[in-house]
Amino acid sequence: MKLNAWIYGTVRDLHSMDQEQLSEMLVICKGAFGERWTLVGTVDAELSLLSPNDMVANQVATLRKQIDEARDQADRTIAACEDKIRSLQCLTMESK
Repeated sequence: MKLNAWIYGTVRDLHSMDQEQLSEMLVICKGAFGERWTLVGTVDAELSLLSPNDMVANQVATLRKQIDEARDQADRTIAACEDKIRSLQCLTMESK
């Protein structure tokens, strides 16, 4: 299967990158991209699908990571709210 290799940026940006930097920024797809995307080459690709069990396991792992990140964010939000409450309570104590 022949796919296109795209990078976001200008030709000037491309010349300032080494091969490794360039490869980390590539987007590979069959179609085209919009403005500021530069076609830099083509890729011959072969796709080997994982087993259904491995696909499910990967999706479960991704969802667990999302849960952990949501919990971490919630903990940070709760801590920030508690800090604000303490600050407000200190203000009311100082004014008495």
